[in-house]
Amino acid sequence: MKSLLKILVLMAVISSSSNFLMAQWIQSGPDNGTVNCLASIDNILFAGSNGGVFLSADGADSWNHPMSELWAKEVTNFVVMGTNLFAAERYLGGFSRSSNNGSSWIWVGTGLPSAAILDLTVLDSFIFAGTQGGGIYRFDNLGANWIPVNSGLSADTVTSLAVIDTVLFAGSWGGGVFRSINYGSSWIPLTSGLSEDTVTTLAAIDTQLFAGTYSGGVFRSGDYGDNWVPISNGLANDQVTSLASIDNSVFVGTSNGVYRSTDNG
Repeated sequence: MKSLLKILVLMAVISSSSNFLMAQWIQSGPDNGTVNCLASIDNILFAGSNGGVFLSADGADSWNHPMSELWAKEVTNFVVMGTNLFAAERYLGGFSRSSNNGSSWIWVGTGLPSAAILDLTVLDSFIFAGTQGGGIYRFDNLGANWIPVNSGLSADTVTSLAVIDTVLFAGSWGGGVFRSINYGSSWIPLTSGLSEDTVTTLAAIDTQLFAGTYSGGVFRSGDYGDNWVPISNGLANDQVTSLASIDNSVFVGTSNGVYRSTDNG
């Protein structure tokens, strides 16, 4: 999910100017398939698709589709921890780890519900998964099981996760934004100034936290979510689908295209 946002961001960077520039894109595969997520380790690019994992070691000029445990699986999210690549499948608690650049995979989904994983993030030695209908699950890279960490959450669909310092944030469908300072063991709601409770995406940029919502535009917090201010001036559509940043620019993906702000909204 978050890797796909980078594609939108690159499009915005190439195409935006004071007037108008035409972006130039070259298709570089994998051919004839939907790419759901991207990740990289060293010089190897990974593409998660509806047909498994593809690898490229030459800047996407060519792709390899290894016969591995994820062959023909629907891979929706990647997360990288050191030299380990983790891949989430859409359903049935599918979560696997590769320590050899995707040549083989070990299933590490014990404890996950049979629900779609909507987002992943890493905090220290833990991986967190936001799910559709199952809340949040935590995986210790040194352990073997996932455990639910939903104490204090009032919503069971978690759309987005973000980290500032050692603080974890969760955006939810119908519950707003939540914060945890103890690796997800407990959560508190962050509602002051956040008038839209369906949060579709989160982005942390330095100490600023941005929340994109389903029908209320974008909100920003500079105090770890304690207070929020709306920052949707200039957006032609308040339905926000994605957020990302490059240097000092914030990019907002909406159902009406991509927008950029150079002053934190």
